[in-house]
Amino acid sequence: MKKLLAIILALALVFALVAGCGSGSSDTAPPAGSSDAATTDTTDSSSSGDTETVIVWTWFSEQLGPSVGAAFEEKFPQYKVDAVNIPSGELEQLLLTGISAQTGLPDTNALQGDSIQRFIQFGGLLDLTDRIEPMINDFPGYKIANNTSAQGRIYGLPIDSGPCALYYHLDLAEEAGIDPAVDFATYESWLASGAKYAANDIALHRMTETGVAQWALMLVQQQGQSIFTADGAAQVNTAEFLNAAQLAKDLFDSGYAGLWDEWTPQYADAVMNLEVGTIIAAAWYMNVFIHSFSDARDWAIVPMPTFPGSTSRTSNMGGSEMVIPASSDNPEGGWEFIRFYCADVEGRKIGMDALGEFPAFLPLYREQSVQDKTLPFFRDQKVFAFFATLLPEVPDWRSPPPLIPVRDMLDAEFHSFMIGDITLDAFGERAQNMAEGIVRDFD
Repeated sequence: MKKLLAIILALALVFALVAGCGSGSSDTAPPAGSSDAATTDTTDSSSSGDTETVIVWTWFSEQLGPSVGAAFEEKFPQYKVDAVNIPSGELEQLLLTGISAQTGLPDTNALQGDSIQRFIQFGGLLDLTDRIEPMINDFPGYKIANNTSAQGRIYGLPIDSGPCALYYHLDLAEEAGIDPAVDFATYESWLASGAKYAANDIALHRMTETGVAQWALMLVQQQGQSIFTADGAAQVNTAEFLNAAQLAKDLFDSGYAGLWDEWTPQYADAVMNLEVGTIIAAAWYMNVFIHSFSDARDWAIVPMPTFPGSTSRTSNMGGSEMVIPASSDNPEGGWEFIRFYCADVEGRKIGMDALGEFPAFLPLYREQSVQDKTLPFFRDQKVFAFFATLLPEVPDWRSPPPLIPVRDMLDAEFHSFMIGDITLDAFGERAQNMAEGIVRDFD
């Protein structure tokens, strides 16, 4: 692992020196939460009189600063928040560089949930175990596990969760004769319902010939499986992964799929112009409705269909965490900020409203105003209360450092299977062998 992390660090140094503040964002974060450039100096953490500056790095700081940051300053007047907007991928590169140099770091920063184990193993994050343990039951167990080292130490406080469900358009379903309780009960019935939608020239769901590895991995987790064992070995070639891959191909081959790439104006237009009937996605997709599908109306959300032999009707996709670099100039200020943002009902309400988040902080969902909260895209459905009921049912998942390169490999390899160049079994065997090679590079 250290060999590969050294390579990553070297690339980060080159990037920082040559490219400066380039663009880039994570493919798991909604488009509205990213920006093409950092907007504030990232190194000045000096105090001004009796006020201490808290430097915060996120890829959504343009929304975070004026909302959560302003409320934090009002509640804690001894602090001033310097919220720096940096695209997710660039933020990780700058963080690696700063950890190595032990300088130029924020007081706290966000990380994608899929990335935090990489930094835990690399080192340089502040151990937050003693601070988080008293509130550990205030967060879903799978989120805490994702932020915990092999030695049981906790390094991150969850921001949001990505419990998954099926979004569908009410009027399109009614016109097609869809009964959600029946047609969306299993993946077999869901796929068959595509014929009803097709009769009205409506796509069942989006899918392209390249496949979607992250979507497939979400389906693996739904079945209670991971692509890694408890000790970090690759286990891609499982029945659960093959089920997920076959479903993606069956959808593509059925003729019921819309061939749109996801983060494109064409797909946004298709959703708002009523050209697609269902979307299987995470809770944070409500944020996509807010920022990209703003004219959409009359949608509803129900649990995911099930696979044969499984009763699980949810999974997780995405989610992010707040951490504190061990070499932060103001770790106490950083902790006060993330505690307010992630583990305080007031801070969570502000973040939910301003950023369209689905917070991971469970006490929030005992608030009546949150239980009753609706969004204009989903008629009068109490969507936050609905997703809150799914949180305890989300199966565990493992996100060791090789997850991202393994997922990238699967993205590249999916195409051959989707267009029929290789069989399902051959795809599983090839993916397993390549994943084992990637894991070896981390040893």
